[in-house]
This record gives sequence, C-alpha cells and structure tokens, in this order.
Amino acid sequence: MTWEQVLTAYVALAGWLCLMSNGALLCSVVSASSGRAVALVTGLMVLFFASAPMLQSMAATRPASWLPFWFNQPTTTRLGWQQTLSVLPRLDEALAPKSPSTFAGPQFWWSVAGGAVCFGLSVVLFNRCASPDTPSAVVRSQTVRRLAVGRAWKLAIAWKDFLFFTGGAPMLLVRGLLYALVTGAFLLVHQVTHPSSTLWLSDDLAWFCFLVFVGIVTVEALFYATGLLMQELDSGTLGPLRLVPSSTAGVMLQKLAACLIALLPGMLTIAAVLGLNGGAISARTEPAMVIWYVFELMLCLHLTLLFSMRTRWAALPIALFLTAASNLCTPLIFLSLIRMSSAVARLNGIEIGGLVGPFINMVWGWLFVLFPLELEIVNSWNRTAAK
Repeated sequence: MTWEQVLTAYVALAGWLCLMSNGALLCSVVSASSGRAVALVTGLMVLFFASAPMLQSMAATRPASWLPFWFNQPTTTRLGWQQTLSVLPRLDEALAPKSPSTFAGPQFWWSVAGGAVCFGLSVVLFNRCASPDTPSAVVRSQTVRRLAVGRAWKLAIAWKDFLFFTGGAPMLLVRGLLYALVTGAFLLVHQVTHPSSTLWLSDDLAWFCFLVFVGIVTVEALFYATGLLMQELDSGTLGPLRLVPSSTAGVMLQKLAACLIALLPGMLTIAAVLGLNGGAISARTEPAMVIWYVFELMLCLHLTLLFSMRTRWAALPIALFLTAASNLCTPLIFLSLIRMSSAVARLNGIEIGGLVGPFINMVWGWLFVLFPLELEIVNSWNRTAAK
C-alpha cells in the first residue's frame, strides 16, 4: 500500500463524513426529538446500503414482461448513482493494487455537494421547524400540537418514552414503510430471477431476508437498550421519576413496553417472511440455536441496561465484549443441555419434546443469569436516583 492510496482513502472518508454529518444535521432539524432524528438517519442509511445488492440483482437479470419499461430501463442508472455516492466502492478502488492516483474522485465531489445541500436546507428550514417561542404562537399552534402528539396514555411513562425516545407514531410508520419497501424489493428480486416460480420467496432468498430482518431488529433493540435509561440521566429526570406512584419495576416495564411497540414493525416483518416461506427457514434452524440466540441477545440487552447507568455510551461495547466472551464456554453447555433435555422428553413420549428442552433451559438461564441482572438493574436505578 502506497501513501497515495492512504491519502485517497482519507479523502473519500472525509467526503463521506461531510455528507453523513450534514445529512444527520438535516434530519435533526426536521425531527421533533432526538429519537426521531436517530431513527430517520438509521433508516436512511440502511435503505441506502441495502439498495446496492438489490439493484445489482435486478440489473443482472433479464427484464420481466410484467415490469414496466420505466422501471427496467433506469435500474443500471440508479445502481451507477448509488455506487458513485457510496464510500465502500471508492475505498475498494483506492486500496486495490495498481489503482490510479486520483485523490478526489466523483464520490468525494458528489458527497461534498450533497453535504452542502443538506446544510443549506438545514439553515433554511431551521426557523420553520423550530418550536414557537412566543405565547401567542403557542396558542395558535395548540390544535396542531394536539393532533401531532395526542393525549397521554394511562401508562404515562410508556407514552413518554414511545413519543420522545423512539420517535412516536410518525417514526413507527416510517419504520414500517421502510420494512415494507425492503420486503417488496426482495419479492421483486425473486419474481425477476424466478419468473415461473410458485413461491413468494425462494429458499435462499427467504433465508437471507430472514437473517437481514433479524439483524436489523437486533440492532434496533440494542440501540434502545443503550439510551433507555441513559436519557433519564442526561435530562435529569431520574429523581422526578421516583415521585411517580409506581414501583421501580413498574417504571421499567412501562419503558420496556414503549420499546416493544417501537419494535413491532420489525417483528411483524419477520413473521411475514416466515409466512411467505417458513419451511425453508425452519429447515435451516434448530430450536436449540434459536433459544441460544435469544438468550444471548437478552443477556447483551441486560448488560447494556446495567452499564448504561455507569459508563453511558461505552455500555454497548462493554456488553458486546462480555457477551462475546461468554460465547467461549456457554454455547457447548447450553446447547448440550438443550439436546439432552429434548432427547429425554422424546424417550418419555412427549410429542413436543423438541421444544421442551429449549424451554426448560431458557427458564433456568433466566432464573440464574438474567433475573439476578434484572435485580441489579433495579438496585442500580434506585441507588442512582437517591443521589
């Protein structure tokens, strides 16, 4: 690797950083809360990077007769735009052997131009999107605010977190639309590549689609776990929450309910993919592996919640490290116990023996691992609130 390649990579990353930072600034301006802004930025980035393999698949196949001309013709053009703007192909080109020493390519200039446009829109829209600061303006906007926010639920803490942390109903609809668009893209790719198939999704495509959505929901859950309790510390509302006529466990359950509502689009999409071709997915998975993954995810979420009250944004990396370290010993023990329990259940004539073993071991894992962590989270919350 030469110094020209290193400099070219730095220039490409600088252009991409300019585009991303100003795009995030624009999303922050047009969003009413930080949760909505983060959800919007995350959705746009996922949609941008997911568009590349989808457009490549559609461009490499013959146009289907049922697809309109205006859709078939510009596919290659759209792919070219995506590849020009994306930093990943530019880095591959810059770090390839014998690459040309063009420091600032089209990706850099288009990224800088896009960042400038986003910054200009942020400046223009800031005053329009900012909340009114005069009493008369507040009075005039009461109807609009009531329609946008609505009345609080009976579970006020769940309503508060759902609205101000996860983005509320608008971001719920945006996430649902993004999930629907990605699912539609997978269906379209299947119809283009297998025009005579009677399935909605081929076996390989259904498995890949399932893994993609499980990964996205996992990332969403980890993001919510990172900021769910940390937002109370940052905003100084931890003390007033103790005045709410509810126990600490009740407050935690309401916060959990808000996050589960925000995860509904992803979980419903996973259920839809299972309905489209669940046989192909179940053939490649074992109940033991599913239970083990769920347990490891729950362990990581619990650790993230616990450390978020102590180390703030370092909570997620620490939780991921500890969860990965636990995988050095727990999978063999966990999976062996599950298979042994399932075998014993089948020998005793239990028809659902394949599910009994995973369920029993999940209960033991919760009782001896997750439940103590939950108690420590509640105690840490009370100790921090008492300071």
